[in-house]
Amino acid sequence: KLSEFSKQEFLVSAYGVGDPSEISVSSKEIIRLLQKAFRKYAEETGIRPAGIIPGEIGAEVMAFQAAVFSGLPVVDADLVGGRAAPEIQMDVFSVYNLPITPILGMSFSGKSFFIREKMGAREVELRMRAFFKKNGKGGILIGYPITAGQFRKIALTGSLSLSVGLGKKLIAKNIPGALERIGGKILAKEKVLSVAAKGSGDFFQGWAKIGDLDLWIKNENIQLSRLGKTIAQAPGIIALLDFSGKPIHNSVLKKQLNKEVIVVGVLARGYWKTKRGRGLWRSAFPN
Repeated sequence: KLSEFSKQEFLVSAYGVGDPSEISVSSKEIIRLLQKAFRKYAEETGIRPAGIIPGEIGAEVMAFQAAVFSGLPVVDADLVGGRAAPEIQMDVFSVYNLPITPILGMSFSGKSFFIREKMGAREVELRMRAFFKKNGKGGILIGYPITAGQFRKIALTGSLSLSVGLGKKLIAKNIPGALERIGGKILAKEKVLSVAAKGSGDFFQGWAKIGDLDLWIKNENIQLSRLGKTIAQAPGIIALLDFSGKPIHNSVLKKQLNKEVIVVGVLARGYWKTKRGRGLWRSAFPN
């Protein structure tokens, strides 16, 4: 819990970047890279973090891998407020206009790129994606230094413990209980008719057709519409489940072709309901 850190202790975040459909590395490789990156970050900044903030909720386990080798606790609050996001400006730091630098990018090839000066998240995003594109397509970022006292004031706390409780409900195939826990509702139960989403080098993106619904994907499920009318959209959550309650990752959605899935919607909460919060997601929507 954030309340267990002293106000002056520093927290940092560590998370993976790149197209999830094109990256295949072992856990051992990730641990080795994290060790190297944390040493490099400490050398460049002098910061000795007391805890690790997860980059998002989803397939993001890098914070826990970093915790294993470093012995640091993982904070029960993520950067994206209880969901995942395709671009780094879509987070609490951008909502409150806080610097995410100094920040270090390290590719799976072992090359690194460090940004010390204050810079907007969008500019960091462009520079880091250019770096990773030239150096192995993916890797990790370490940055977002912030005191626990400051993060306590802005974070949507409890997102990890909420996710653990949700996972237990889904493992037990208790879909109604899972929906109740997160305030979600079933939007549709339809067959997956087509999946045109594919890796583009930076993102896994494109359209999927689920019954009479059109789903736009940009790493995450971003917009759901029926006959041109929006049914649900980010920063609210759109999730797909099979009928056992198992979540379906976008990168394997093609395996569900001609199978029925459950489409779930969850309304945005906290700072994602604000005008500024919603505006940070504009670049995720289809042109």
